[in-house]
Amino acid sequence: MRGIAIALTLIASFATAQGAGNIAHGRAKAMQYCSACHKVTATQPQPPEVFDREADDHIQAPPFTTVAAKYATNEAGLRAFVHLPQYPMPAQELSPTDLSDLSAYILSLNNPKK
Repeated sequence: MRGIAIALTLIASFATAQGAGNIAHGRAKAMQYCSACHKVTATQPQPPEVFDREADDHIQAPPFTTVAAKYATNEAGLRAFVHLPQYPMPAQELSPTDLSDLSAYILSLNNPKK
C-alpha cells in the first residue's frame, strides 16, 4: 500500500510539472494503444469484450466517456491508473508526454464541444 501511495505522489507531482497535455496527440495515442478494448471516440464502434481469466468471464472495457467521468476531478488518479493498471488492462509503455496527452484527451471528454 505504501508503494502505491509513493507512486501516486510521484505521478501527481510529475503531472503538475508537465502542465496541460496535447488533446489531439492524446486522442491519436488512445486510438493506437487503447481502441482495441475501449471505445475512445463517439464514432468508434464498441470493441469486442475481453476475457478476464480471474473472473473466468468476458467483460466489456469501459468507454473513455465513463473513464473521464470517473476521474473528472482526479487527474493524478487517472494518470496513476493508466501508468499502473490493474488486470485485465495491460501495462502500456507510454512516455511522460504521451501519458500527459492521453490524460488530457480522456478528461476533455467531460467537456465536449457543442
